[in-house]
Amino acid sequence: MTRTPLVLALLAAALLISDSSTQAADKARPVISALPEVPAAVHSAMQSCDFDAAVKEIDARLTKEDASSDYLMYLKG
Repeated sequence: MTRTPLVLALLAAALLISDSSTQAADKARPVISALPEVPAAVHSAMQSCDFDAAVKEIDARLTKEDASSDYLMYLKG
């Protein structure tokens, strides 16, 4: 007799149990930090190393009252 089906069944059960406990632990963890969203134009300019355009876009965004203005000032430097 082979024990392969039994071993596979036990392995599958162990994986299911560990996966459900991991999901429960993830739901219980608080968010430690979350960065504000960066506007797409600022992100694209910074990724392409066009820092002058990024600064101009940040300045344009700072004229509007926004929750992420502190983070935009941080990115501007």
